[in-house]
Amino acid sequence: MKKNMRRAWAWVMILCMVLSLVPAAAIPVRAEENAPTVNGGYVNGEWAQGGTGTVSYDVDGTQVTLSKTAQAVEGMENTYDITLSVRTSTSTSLKTNAGAVVLVIDRSNSMKYCADCGGNGSHERDCGHYNRNNNNVTTAQNRMTAAKGAAAEFLATYAGTNPAADRQLCIVTFGTDADVEMSWHNVAGGSGSNDYDTAAAEISGINIRSNTQLGGTNLELGLYTALNQLNAVSDYGSRSVITMTDGGPTYRINGGDGRNGSERNNTAAANQANAIRNTGAKLYTVCFGVADDVTYSGGPTVGNFLRDSIASSGCAYNADNSAELYAAFKAITESITSGLSGKGWTATDPMAPHISVSGGTGDSFYKDGSAYTWELSEVTTQTEGNTTYYIYTYTYRVTFDPQFEGFVEGQYYPTNEETYLNIDGEQYAFPVPGVKATLPRRDVTVTKVWNDENNQDGIRPTSVTVQLMEGERAIGEPVVLNADNGWSYT
Repeated sequence: MKKNMRRAWAWVMILCMVLSLVPAAAIPVRAEENAPTVNGGYVNGEWAQGGTGTVSYDVDGTQVTLSKTAQAVEGMENTYDITLSVRTSTSTSLKTNAGAVVLVIDRSNSMKYCADCGGNGSHERDCGHYNRNNNNVTTAQNRMTAAKGAAAEFLATYAGTNPAADRQLCIVTFGTDADVEMSWHNVAGGSGSNDYDTAAAEISGINIRSNTQLGGTNLELGLYTALNQLNAVSDYGSRSVITMTDGGPTYRINGGDGRNGSERNNTAAANQANAIRNTGAKLYTVCFGVADDVTYSGGPTVGNFLRDSIASSGCAYNADNSAELYAAFKAITESITSGLSGKGWTATDPMAPHISVSGGTGDSFYKDGSAYTWELSEVTTQTEGNTTYYIYTYTYRVTFDPQFEGFVEGQYYPTNEETYLNIDGEQYAFPVPGVKATLPRRDVTVTKVWNDENNQDGIRPTSVTVQLMEGERAIGEPVVLNADNGWSYT
């Protein structure tokens, strides 16, 4: 009897030893068919589960809410639909689909200089306009004409082709003093529509003052005048000031000699620029032909001063000649008009290790280097009370391959690396969900074979318990084998 009992348990132990040699990837713990998901996000570069799956930011006074969720795809193992969502909210009193731009144009004496070589009265020898017989700088060749041409092209693009839109434009010029050449007019639709033709005529009519005493550069006063004009369009969602100058400040409202720059002149202009930016308006600068000139002895260059003290972040441009001036205005125009149409926001969405995109790519969601880029395009709106919500969503499909060293079933893994919404050079982090996965399945059958002459000694136990092992780690739950299940289990 004892011999048969020892023989029975020996078979159990042998079975456990043999099965423990089967790779874990082949015989994993059985989990739910559709692995669950969990909210999560990155903190200091490390992913952790938790949170609500949404996060909100204040972006220039507008609440922007980001969410990112994962949903298991029914009937497809380790496959998930990832949904990105961006939701912005604004008061209905805010004209979010309208634009207001103040053009601030320098009309100081130096705007008579050549647009390409900077020559005062005559062209430099290396200038394309140089003519040994008649080398005078003509009106057609000077900086003012180039500035008016670039401004006219800006007007044409900014106005668009829809007369029903609302594209407000104001024109300010400055030298020693400052003037509002045109108060707010709607230029939407192009020539023949609204007040477009009025604005075009005003730009064409800008001239350098004939009185040389009015030919200094009072940047503070130009910006101060623009700031006052902004007060009339405070309910517009998109407000911008474009300031073009060809020199450092030689005047301020309460001082300056018109010939020399000074730290006080710079500070006065910088204070007005700060006041403009504090209204939520974006301030662009174009430095024309003098980027490397110093504003005053020991002071910054004009280009650096405009970039560091006047312009909004990433909104300063330098132009050494007329071609670069047109290019600068074109870049600014594209920035402003894309913001008005709701385009220009993108999300950078890299996949986590062992996660691959298996569906949902297209024109607005595509691989860009090592990550994917989502260009926000299609929008839906909801109105609740006096608030309108603008909602962008996109869903794509991913597959999680769990066959890698160290994978643990039942553990959450992030679907993506750190994901960001990109707005005007700033990044805002999305939450990132986590998912579980299951390894490929294989059926294993264990059968207890008795070699006891059909229990001739009557000592066979009524049941035996077996445990599948991977080394010293138990796989699954213990299984009871008995006569009812034929001493076998799969």
